[in-house]
Amino acid sequence: MAYLRYSKDCDWYVFAQHSPEAPEEMLAIWHVEHRGDGPVFPLSLVRTMLATSDYSPIPGYTPGAKSLLQIALSEFVQDFESES
Repeated sequence: MAYLRYSKDCDWYVFAQHSPEAPEEMLAIWHVEHRGDGPVFPLSLVRTMLATSDYSPIPGYTPGAKSLLQIALSEFVQDFESES
């Protein structure tokens, strides 16, 4: 499931990444200028970022992207909690 996709108006690609080996749900958060970093975050870290409003672990993060990422991360958490 994609929460954000690259477009002329969006520098982010945020999507759920499923792996049978992962102990919890994972979320990929990629900035257009940091695609090579391809960071993937476990649900527990996504929850921590939301609770603390600290998105600094995300490569390419700037304060201007805070509200957009906050919405995407919140939707991911809600989707996972509704499945549980």
